[in-house]
Amino acid sequence: YRINSSCILLLNTPENFELTIDFYNIKICDKLLGIKLIPNGIHLIKYSLDKNSLSKCFFFESNNLDKRKVIVKKFNN
Repeated sequence: YRINSSCILLLNTPENFELTIDFYNIKICDKLLGIKLIPNGIHLIKYSLDKNSLSKCFFFESNNLDKRKVIVKKFNN
């Protein structure tokens, strides 16, 4: 556990949801709710419903020297 790290919490993700952080592609299932221990720096987050759908992406900066940063995304199913 790193004190100066961030995490992304994903709630109500649809089936076949795929998440990419930098170059790591992850298929989210009902037991995996997000990613933790994201190191400091600027990261590209890309997500889509499946391999054939359009992707949405955003950048986020994990630059928290004092505390941990938590990003929460909740999807409407």
